[in-house]
Amino acid sequence: SENQATVRYSFRLRPGKIAEARLILEWNCARYVWNQCVEAGNASYEKFKSGVARESPTYCRMCKKLTTLRAEHDWLREGSQVVQQQTVRKWSAAHQQAFKQPAKGFPTFHSSKVTLPSLEYTANGFKIKDGKLCLAGGISIPVVWSRELPSEPKSCVVTRDGAGNWSVSFVVRREKEIFPPSKEAIGVDWGVRKVATTTDAAFDLPCGNQTKNSADVLKWAQRKLSRAKHGSNKRNKAKRAVAKIYLRIARQRKDRAFKWARKVVTAFGRIAIEDFKPRFLAKSTMAKKATDGAVGMTKQILLK
Repeated sequence: SENQATVRYSFRLRPGKIAEARLILEWNCARYVWNQCVEAGNASYEKFKSGVARESPTYCRMCKKLTTLRAEHDWLREGSQVVQQQTVRKWSAAHQQAFKQPAKGFPTFHSSKVTLPSLEYTANGFKIKDGKLCLAGGISIPVVWSRELPSEPKSCVVTRDGAGNWSVSFVVRREKEIFPPSKEAIGVDWGVRKVATTTDAAFDLPCGNQTKNSADVLKWAQRKLSRAKHGSNKRNKAKRAVAKIYLRIARQRKDRAFKWARKVVTAFGRIAIEDFKPRFLAKSTMAKKATDGAVGMTKQILLK
């Protein structure tokens, strides 16, 4: 329907030890499937450069390879076929995108120490029962319901951040929010001292001080991390503490940008935005200030 929009609703998860162990198992299986797809794609490309005849790793061929892998490995069959099938689908999409946008490059291997878990389930791989998220494989996880879902979810993605927090995002349909009509117009110019300088001074967005406000806490947390022994539980705990601080800073920036963007979109019917790419600021002497401003993220939120 034209009056409906497809959006994501995110919620925190509270998995127990057994459920978390099952999620990690699912992620290890999905990561193995992804790496097998990447290896097949790289091998095909090397043959192509050498002029050797080869079969391109299409989505259908990789699905057949997944069937073969599940028949060969008993431990792989313990994981959900839905998640592994979606992993092949994501790899195929990323592989095809590399030909359209060569600058992005081909998909790379997923490392257990670097890549954060991400599990995608379609409608037949999960359900919501008694306020809990029930996933394929008998995994049941309590959900922190901060709001109601506007419709039946079509799919969901279960992720874990660097601080060890699990969350789920549901894809749902909801009615489009209609703002009151306005003939007012505004122009937005991006910068560092002020993230957004507008033609109406009341809507200017000054640069935040999230990094400066958390500098002392972050310094002590990073110092504790640097002194911890590699591979120890103490180091893992210190790493999570640093990740929590960075996560809080990122959330503060995102919340600030969303509130400002909504204020502008509600008040004006026409918005002119400077075509500005802030990537170069990260390599300049204004890097810290530019990072706190989060010009790129603010711009994308306003465009959405």
